[in-house]
Amino acid sequence: MMRMLMIVIIGAMIASILGILAIKPFDRGSDAPPSVIQQPEPNSSSISAEVPRSP
Repeated sequence: MMRMLMIVIIGAMIASILGILAIKPFDRGSDAPPSVIQQPEPNSSSISAEVPRSP
């Protein structure tokens, strides 16, 4: 019983690590371009919105 539990736990750990390593490159690749495109838009809109409000 203990061997089976250890095998299952180790297998789950390895599967989770492999899943994270396999998913991270895709997340970075897909999230990097949108984040770069989206960051200037909110910043520029917030700055342009704050400037008229202050006067």
